[in-house]
Order: sequence, then C-alpha cells, then structure tokens
Amino acid sequence: QPDYSWGYHFDWQGRHNLTPKFSPNIVCTTFAANAFLDAYDAYSTAEYLDIAVSASRFLLSGLNISREDTGLCFSYTPLDQARVHNANFLGAALLARLYKATGEQKFLDFASRAVSYSVSRQNSDGSWFYGEDDTQQWIDNFHTGFNLVALDTFCRSTGSKEYRKNIEKGYAFFRDNFFTPESIPKYFHNRLYPIDIHAVAQSIITLTTLKDIDTGAMPLTESMLQWAFKNMRSTEGYFYYQKGRFLKNRISYMRWSQAWMLYSLAIYAQALEK
Repeated sequence: QPDYSWGYHFDWQGRHNLTPKFSPNIVCTTFAANAFLDAYDAYSTAEYLDIAVSASRFLLSGLNISREDTGLCFSYTPLDQARVHNANFLGAALLARLYKATGEQKFLDFASRAVSYSVSRQNSDGSWFYGEDDTQQWIDNFHTGFNLVALDTFCRSTGSKEYRKNIEKGYAFFRDNFFTPESIPKYFHNRLYPIDIHAVAQSIITLTTLKDIDTGAMPLTESMLQWAFKNMRSTEGYFYYQKGRFLKNRISYMRWSQAWMLYSLAIYAQALEK
C-alpha cells in the first residue's frame, strides 16, 4: 500500500470473512487521518495535511467502490465489497474536511456521492441499518452515532444545508430509542444488553456534537456519565468493557474502551467551556 492507511495488528473475524492483521480499513484510516487534520488545524504544519491527503488516496484508489444511481459506497477494506453505512459516512466526512482544507473539488465530489448513497438508505423512522447485506440488518447505538456525527461534519465542512432534516430525523430516532428512562445507553434500539462502554462513549460524542438541535442533550449526557462512572468504572480508574444482565466484563480494552472514553470526555469538557 503506497499511501498512508491504518488497520489492526491482529486478525479479526467479521460475519463473512477473516481479515488478516495489518490489513488497512476505512475506519482506522479515517480516524487516524482526522487526527492529523486536527493537528494541521492546530499547528498549520504542512506535513500533517500531506499525510491526511495521502490517506484519502487510499480511500479513492485502495478500496473497492460500489457505484449506483444514488451515489457511491466505499468498501470496508480492500478485500471486500461491503456496503456499511458508518464506514461510508466516515469516508465522506474525511473527504469533506480535506475539501475545506485544500479546496480540491475531487474531494467534494466523492464525499457528496458517498453521502448521497447512505442518506438514500435512511429508513423512514430516521434510523439506518448497519449495512446493506441481509446479515447486516440491525440498528445499534454507536454506529448510528457515527452516521450522525459524520453527516454533521460533512455539512459543516461543505456549508451544505441539504441534509439537515436527515440529521434531525436521525437524531430524534437516536434520542428516542437508545436510552432508558435512567439514561442508560442501549446497545440496540430494541434491546438494552449488553451495555457497552463504546455505546457510552459514542453517545457522549453524538449528544455533545448535536446539542444545538436538542436542549436536553447536555443534561442527558451528564446523567448518563453519572451512571457510567458509578456502574462502568473501576476504582482503579479504567472503564469496564460491558455490563450484562447479571455479570460485568471488567477487561480493560485500550482501544475499544479507554481511548474512546478519554476522547468522549475531552469532547464533553470542551463543550462545557463554550
């Protein structure tokens, strides 16, 4: 792979295939490239922008792209043809940020087509299935959050107001279906367990990012955080992976649990300062 891209240092089993370790994927790549864009925004170091642009070439040339009348969808890895909406939105959001940073029309064209594809697959109630395959027809908390935040990033980066109603409808579904009356984040829209720390983290990010359209977003976030600190945090300071109906999985996963909670808490703290 000639351009910058990122993946996992371990084999991982999906529903259809085993992906070998070190295989690049769109999710890891967009997260890393966004970090370099954040650094570029903060320090104006050209090298950081160059790395993010290189990662975009992996999206445009290193992945398999499904093209339809409604738009296009980036594959998850170079080894599959998957049409997964959070991955596609994340790719679009990165390209939209690169368009804002560079003014290069190609980035906007691909981002717009990717957003068009996944927006066209939004369900009438505002939700999204995880993907287009028959085995991907579930609706969960954090992938819905990825969709909404990435779509919001696209709109903010491009100045588009075209998808505001899609965001508002998707957010309403998110608020109405992924939290219990006690502010506990549900994993699926129709099932509470397992309560996953990743759902806690992404809920914080989603609610905080979209607080301008919901006056109740920050109070819900605070209530959810109080619950999470009481029920999902070790006295040693780290966060548990999952809570089931009867048992807790107290394994400390650095990427899935600790990094995401640190990230979400930083975003929440930043929002409180504004």
